[in-house]
Amino acid sequence: MKYRDQVVQVLEEMGILIESDEYDVNLQDFIVDSIQFITFIVNVEEKLNLTFPDEYLNYDNIETLHKFCEILENI
Repeated sequence: MKYRDQVVQVLEEMGILIESDEYDVNLQDFIVDSIQFITFIVNVEEKLNLTFPDEYLNYDNIETLHKFCEILENI
């Protein structure tokens, strides 16, 4: 997954440390509220220079790091 390192870096900049190299890390354990979710999405958009389509702006889409990276590859 080409976006994993960049997403992990965004999380680290938010103070969220992912210590595992696994792709199935549950992001919902770390991003726990709507403000954190919006901040995460905005930071990812800025870092990757992209805009999320509205259909992807759902908290359930960030279930795992792997699933989120797959979404990024499809955008």
